[in-house]
Amino acid sequence: MKTGNESHGKLMRQIIMGGQDGLINVLGIVLGVSTATGDAKLVVISGLASMFAESVAMGCVAYNSSKSFHEYCASKKKHSTSMDAFDSPQREGAVVFASTMAGSLMPLLPFLLARQYIDAPLLTVMSVAVSLLVMAAAGYARARLTKNSVGKSVLEMVGLCTVATVIGFVVGKVLGVVV
Repeated sequence: MKTGNESHGKLMRQIIMGGQDGLINVLGIVLGVSTATGDAKLVVISGLASMFAESVAMGCVAYNSSKSFHEYCASKKKHSTSMDAFDSPQREGAVVFASTMAGSLMPLLPFLLARQYIDAPLLTVMSVAVSLLVMAAAGYARARLTKNSVGKSVLEMVGLCTVATVIGFVVGKVLGVVV
């Protein structure tokens, strides 16, 4: 039998999985494309294309992995606790899809809202700032829900985002020179 806490834990896992994946993926693209080209319109096009493709892909992955797990447990007649590890495949896919869309949108917000008024390098800085703030907020929320250290959780979430940020910047710098 599922408790409210188990349901919240599953939902938190799905939201963090999708949201973090979307944010980090699109932030890497924003940094790479902006650094390589300096073209805000190209950043928006590539970011939106990635947002939709990544969100659908993540929703499908969540659906397929959850369905596979349910089928495996059914084949082994394990209907006890292990079946409760995942929600229904449809719900799992839908939540991961929606959270990936939301996360993907965060690094694009400065470009979508202000590209007519601000140049690409400043928009890129704004994109990184928005993304790091969102990751810090996610770390804070996770710590509050899990009753773990706020500092550790925030640093972990922001640290992972920073790794992707640096990689996106370096790749964009190298490709901007090489290609």
